[in-house]
Amino acid sequence: MCLELPLRIDILFGPPDLSDPEMLTPFDDALTPFVDLTTRWFRLLTRPAVQRLGVGVNVIQVFPKIEDCRTALDSYLPAVDMRRSGLLDFQYKINRPTSSALDELTLNRIGAWSADPFRVANDELRHGVRLAADANTAFSESDHRNLDDRVLDLAELFVELTSHCIHLVREGDRP
Repeated sequence: MCLELPLRIDILFGPPDLSDPEMLTPFDDALTPFVDLTTRWFRLLTRPAVQRLGVGVNVIQVFPKIEDCRTALDSYLPAVDMRRSGLLDFQYKINRPTSSALDELTLNRIGAWSADPFRVANDELRHGVRLAADANTAFSESDHRNLDDRVLDLAELFVELTSHCIHLVREGDRP
């Protein structure tokens, strides 16, 4: 969790070290306790007020061959012609703003995909499709109200932002 003044909170979920991705806990197994713990934190009376909230999820899918990355990226990014991309340095990022189901808030839904080679612990070359998913409340310089004043339950907003990230992880870039 990263707190930045004035009242910005970014909550990030992802492995602390990608040096041995084969050993990572499956995504769903690790995400459930993370969401439960963070939801409880939002309901604490002693937490700081929040003006802007962001949730990030960083994941990697590991493949033995670079061609497997192309197949995976085809399914995540149907609007991108993967035949034209040189996958050794592939990066794709898009923001699809959406409206919150809870309030009249605009949310940013950002997905950034890349395919990169890396070495695992035994120095074996592997390839990974990495996704950095980010969902956050759009910030307006003219609106200095706290989210607490506009949203009844920030824990629910956190869950909504997390669900946008999960959608990007599971479904790819689909509007």
